[in-house]
Amino acid sequence: PLSLFKMASSDEGRELKVREAFQILTQGVEMVHYDHSAKGGARKCKKIVWMDPDILRICVEVSRPSQTDKSKGKIPVGLYLRDIGEVREGANAFDFLKSSDAPEYDAQCLALIGSERAICLQLPSKFSRDWFLERFQLVIDDVLTEMEKTLRAKLRWATQGRITDAERGSNVASQLRQLLERGLQVLHHHPNGRIIQSYVVFFESSNRIEVQPLERSIFSFTQKNMGLQINDIAEIRPGTHSVGFVRSSSTDKQGECLSIIGSECTIDIQLATNKARDLLAHKLKLFIDSWSFTNENESFA
Repeated sequence: PLSLFKMASSDEGRELKVREAFQILTQGVEMVHYDHSAKGGARKCKKIVWMDPDILRICVEVSRPSQTDKSKGKIPVGLYLRDIGEVREGANAFDFLKSSDAPEYDAQCLALIGSERAICLQLPSKFSRDWFLERFQLVIDDVLTEMEKTLRAKLRWATQGRITDAERGSNVASQLRQLLERGLQVLHHHPNGRIIQSYVVFFESSNRIEVQPLERSIFSFTQKNMGLQINDIAEIRPGTHSVGFVRSSSTDKQGECLSIIGSECTIDIQLATNKARDLLAHKLKLFIDSWSFTNENESFA
């Protein structure tokens, strides 16, 4: 009976926090937003962070959209709650690290990381950061259906305790490393909507996974390859639940696709078959976990 009482009071406490978060985020809160894509590069600016309850989206803009913008269907910069793969504590995210005016206190920072973008935010204190860190996660969990939670738990890779020591000690990780060092041929669903025959390559010197086009045109030689540091990877997401696949009109290819999501970018790729996709997703999880296990507490820059 005591444990049931504790569970009930815990659920009540959780519900209270979710209601608090919905109320405050619907009203909007001022935070410092770090945005590497802004003009001038890695700019930081005070912005309003709010949640649109109609579309379940965390938005971040200098001001809320006008009624005219809303009537035109303009969607503010942000992330849909269902797209957020990680609520990351601290300033170890791309836009923070690339800023010419980096945060002084890591404990005041958090990042919301999804396939559409990463939202890097600085709050006035550790207390306020911890408050929002917990409640962002609770709100995300609250909007997911039980089926979505089950599916996410089954498919997602997370950093805590998913891989056993036996699996970590296997040679699967080293096999994948060798394959990726040679290059794995895939279809890359680029954020611009194009589908490009490409290679996924791992560079041990920089601990970085990049996607490189199979053939370069005269216009693409100046373009930088999309890539992620291994320790920036927030989620391996099977399926087409990523903005890249929406832009390439390929959401019907969910059995062959997966996304590698980090704070720098999202790499959306398609393999030849469902079996090949599932095998790569599993091996990538082992490879990343194996790397993380031997390189704990290392930040990227």
